[in-house]
Amino acid sequence: VHRVLQAAGRNLRESGVRDARVLLAVSGGGDSMALLEAAALLAPGLGLQLHVAHVDHATRAGSAAEQATVAEAARLRGASFEGMRIDPSDCSEDAMRRARHEALATMADRANCRWILLGHSADDQVETILFRFLRGAGLGGLAGMRLVRGRLVRPLLDCRRAELRAFLRARGVVWMEDPDNLSPRYARTRLRAGVLPALEAAFGRGALDHLLDQAPRWRADEDYLEEQAARLLAYATRPGALPGAAALDAAALVEAHAALRARALRSWLRHGTGHTPSARELAALEHWLQGLGEGGVDVAGGRVRRDGGRLVLVARDSFVAARESPC
Repeated sequence: VHRVLQAAGRNLRESGVRDARVLLAVSGGGDSMALLEAAALLAPGLGLQLHVAHVDHATRAGSAAEQATVAEAARLRGASFEGMRIDPSDCSEDAMRRARHEALATMADRANCRWILLGHSADDQVETILFRFLRGAGLGGLAGMRLVRGRLVRPLLDCRRAELRAFLRARGVVWMEDPDNLSPRYARTRLRAGVLPALEAAFGRGALDHLLDQAPRWRADEDYLEEQAARLLAYATRPGALPGAAALDAAALVEAHAALRARALRSWLRHGTGHTPSARELAALEHWLQGLGEGGVDVAGGRVRRDGGRLVLVARDSFVAARESPC
């Protein structure tokens, strides 16, 4: 109990979470119930007002009963409660996570909550890093989940799942096991049930803990590279032809290190199109930028063209209309 409360309290204080109304995302599972119990114990010392939120994905029977259980747990700890039912048309893991986060943000705004607390553990961190690696993530993905991202805070990120279960048993707190956590339909479940045990069997128990040791270093490296890329982007930026759109000096980008160039281009495209370019789009753009391609490069939401020594971003509607014009 002391270990969990010490870790959660330290992370909340370092994140600046105090003297505020906060929303707790509680599904009823072990990790989120540990979050609720720890937050309730720490709230008086940190000046926190707790608002518990439960998101019902409406994907299976029994979810309404789980919401009622979470509502009662919130009431017993003096927290207010709100539940929301969502019905995403896309039931993939990514789509459901986005829908859940949107629902949490809506409830946080409605309840005037400054922060949204999530119950991710160190085991979730290991799974996230490995999952992103297998999907081809770069350094930013391998850096794992951050303690704070915007208004999202993960106070239990330093605690192992087994610790949280021991904490709940010591406190006499009952939790529910989500059947979806055992379903092979989800890639993360297959990773947890099959891949992680196989890796530990091959390399020894605790071998994956090295990922937890490396993640802070990868985050520091990523932060430094992003900072330098922002400087490169500022240096290379020129007035653009479109209102609100910046052009880039091609020579400044060609002379830059590839790691910084890719990050600067990604940030430029994200700002200009509202879409994060794929690795394939970035590779095509860099290939073209080096003078190895003709014409322009299509990206999500637009096209990149040369205008003298500058790169300009043309809105997709503009060049589609030009293609279809009979003139």
